[in-house]
Amino acid sequence: MRRQVAELALTLSFTLAFALSFTLSFTLSLALTLSFALALTLSFALALSFALALSFALALTFALTLTLTLTFTFTADVATRPFDAPLLAVAEAVLRAGAYAAAAHAQVAPDTPGAFVAALAVEQRRDAGGTEGAGGDERRGDDEREAAGRRKA
Repeated sequence: MRRQVAELALTLSFTLAFALSFTLSFTLSLALTLSFALALTLSFALALSFALALSFALALTFALTLTLTLTFTFTADVATRPFDAPLLAVAEAVLRAGAYAAAAHAQVAPDTPGAFVAALAVEQRRDAGGTEGAGGDERRGDDEREAAGRRKA
């Protein structure tokens, strides 16, 4: 009975922590949102790698999500926090690798705002049986040529 109460209390506290980090991720910044997504993915993978009861696996996921989200977000600038350089270098490398992979997949510049959105759009088109390219480039080129033709006339 005491163990069940402890599991319930732990699960509830981590659920609240998860809800807080989830809320913060949509109100603070894009960096926090991306950190949250990465942290949730890593946390879920780690929690599944242990043979735990479901409630403990969920609690571990929530705890790691909150911890990793805060770590990735609030220690993201290597220049202002030189004492965290090794941790920050790893976190930045992971996030940049994801950004470059998504950007390459969507055929856009990696630092373009919306590179992740473009990558998701490409995946959705592929899942729906659409074309593999970014798609917007061809239409944008047609629109620009049409607008140039109107300006000449």
